[in-house]
Amino acid sequence: MTNHELMQSIYDKHFASLNVSVPAFAEDPDKVAIYVDRRLTCNKIYGAWSFPKWKSMEYGIDAELDMVREARSGIGSYLVRVLKGIEPDKKFLGKSTCTVDPDGTLGITLRERMLLELIRFEATGKHLDVRSVTLCSGSRFLGGYVPSVCLRNHGGVGMRWYGIDNSHDRRGVRSVVLETL
Repeated sequence: MTNHELMQSIYDKHFASLNVSVPAFAEDPDKVAIYVDRRLTCNKIYGAWSFPKWKSMEYGIDAELDMVREARSGIGSYLVRVLKGIEPDKKFLGKSTCTVDPDGTLGITLRERMLLELIRFEATGKHLDVRSVTLCSGSRFLGGYVPSVCLRNHGGVGMRWYGIDNSHDRRGVRSVVLETL
């Protein structure tokens, strides 16, 4: 199945009420394309996750995100590409968000990372961030904290937050490239 066919099947299976037709895009053997419909929310994606999951957001994911500071929130529906790989970009492991992506334009957003998890799971039945944590530097929570996603030892995929200046050798950013459709 091509990346495009997989994206379309995810929208058809999990978000049918949105009636999304994923626009055509070129395949890239080194990158995964993530199509983000402007109406798709983190809460909807979280609801589509059929595997064990957890979150540390008391009021729901979308209620706690700072959409004004979301990297691509004002552009409508869009496509980004991220390097294929289980873990965050090696060159960013151990570096804080404020070092790697201080303005939040280089890294993956929480919504994109959540879709990437769904893409990986639908394609392989396996998860991302088995040993590391992806810092979603393209997003911020209302308090300025950076969302993160990882697989926990007990098998559940989940989200929490870190300070923008927090670093650890097992945390890193996944860089994305925005494409015009």
